[in-house]
Amino acid sequence: MMMRTTFGFSRLAGTVLALALSAGINAMADTVAFSLPCPSTCISGPAGTSGDPVNLGIAFTVGGSNISVDALGFYDTTGSTETETVGLYDSSKTLLTSLVVTGSATGYVFESLATPVTLTAGDKYVVNDFTGENSWLYSNGKVPVTASQISVSGTPAFYVYGSSFAYPTQPGPENGYYGPNFEIAGATSPVPEPSSVILLGGCLFSVIAFRRKKRVV
Repeated sequence: MMMRTTFGFSRLAGTVLALALSAGINAMADTVAFSLPCPSTCISGPAGTSGDPVNLGIAFTVGGSNISVDALGFYDTTGSTETETVGLYDSSKTLLTSLVVTGSATGYVFESLATPVTLTAGDKYVVNDFTGENSWLYSNGKVPVTASQISVSGTPAFYVYGSSFAYPTQPGPENGYYGPNFEIAGATSPVPEPSSVILLGGCLFSVIAFRRKKRVV
């Protein structure tokens, strides 16, 4: 009976350690920043070799807490493997990060950033998409629908025509572009520090050893 009790306690200790080591592994899913009501309320912009390369931007403000951006994306109107450059600017028009995103399906497509970017609570930013010669869409009737962590006001669309990726300086007459987008990283539970795990393990196995010694005596 004593041996069974000792084995049961050891197994319990191992279970506790496994739970401690695995805590924080599961992260919440990312949140998509914008979800515009397309295509029913959208109008096509110029496309193909006759189109004018354009930068399409959406200005937004971060809410009451900092957010981490870990992916950038754009609206692929054709579902083909076209590429577009997407980036984030701060309020001083400084480029924080940019990424070439490859299309793969009709709708928003995203690619992960090698290094996530933290955006500060209360600050204003612009996410920009250089479409190149690819087609794009815009909405006159409605402003972008945003995730709860950010907001837009007024007419948040900006643009600038040109042959390369650039800050969109011209206020758009439209309410929102189906171009730039990004993903907000989900919260992750804190992973136990190695020292804490070692301390916990040491305490548990010390108790096991003490119980065995006591039985021998």
